[in-house]
Amino acid sequence: EVLRRFVYDTDETVRLSLAKYSAHRETLLLLVRDPSEKVRKTMAENHSTPADVLNLFEISESPAVLRAVFRNPQADLALKARLLELCDPEFQQVLLVIEGQLTPAFYFSIKHLIHPDILARFHEATGLHPLIVDDLSRDPNPQARLGVVKRLRRSACQKATNRNVELVNRFAFDPSPDVRLGICADPRLGKESTKSLLGDPDPVVRKKTMRSVLDSLISLRDARRFSSYESLYREKAPLLCKMATDSDHAIRIALASCQEAPPAALEILFDDSEPVVASEASRPKIELEMTLLSWRNHFTCDLLAERGSAHIESLCKWGPTTFTTQIGRAH
Repeated sequence: EVLRRFVYDTDETVRLSLAKYSAHRETLLLLVRDPSEKVRKTMAENHSTPADVLNLFEISESPAVLRAVFRNPQADLALKARLLELCDPEFQQVLLVIEGQLTPAFYFSIKHLIHPDILARFHEATGLHPLIVDDLSRDPNPQARLGVVKRLRRSACQKATNRNVELVNRFAFDPSPDVRLGICADPRLGKESTKSLLGDPDPVVRKKTMRSVLDSLISLRDARRFSSYESLYREKAPLLCKMATDSDHAIRIALASCQEAPPAALEILFDDSEPVVASEASRPKIELEMTLLSWRNHFTCDLLAERGSAHIESLCKWGPTTFTTQIGRAH
């Protein structure tokens, strides 16, 4: 009788305390109909609230209360399935924030109820079980598979574990061009996967893959990892040479303009049918590197050539610096 008086107390804080801490069944049954949404939500979050009481909440209840019901460990599978099926699809976002409750058994039992847009966002969830990730990677919905690709790019999933490597290389042969585009720059790709992507039907995929290979070579050279550079160059050079005859002129231009393009590829590009490609391939690519030790805080560099000259005076770290060119003078 005392608890019943508290249930009807006009002070909301009193009823909130009951909703939060009470394990008394009759009290909880009354709080289901409390006029305050805050009280009802607090009661739905109470782990002492039994499943049959949680089932008394109507589907028309506020989304905040229903999300609390769904997250409550006492809520049974039938109740969760009913909420997923009857509530607005937006409600299903609760699946992305129930870390620890999204077990493989639960996932496979309710997957048929999940809206495709929510399934495509499953990559946002933390602590996904490997069996769930594997199922999403094989889902007929390409957006769900693309979600796994995005997950593989997250810092927590960038390790070259056997499972991650298998997923990356399987996606290289995915039927969706969006999935292949999302994975084509991944450093965990194997030789056969890279070869397939460089010959991809989609020119955007081919170009991004080629750019990734060339960037890897540049990165190794800049880091002076010459042994790794030579190994990668020997592996990729034949594939890059094939790109010199690619049907997409944008790919041929990108290859012709890169300093890591194999000489054999440039020979092909010299005779390209499009003048802009041939011109880019024949343009000299000069890279100079030097070190300087000077306590005078001043530096000059004069590069003299047959048809002009270039001059650098001072360096940015000391203040204003200038770069000037002169064309038409013989030196």
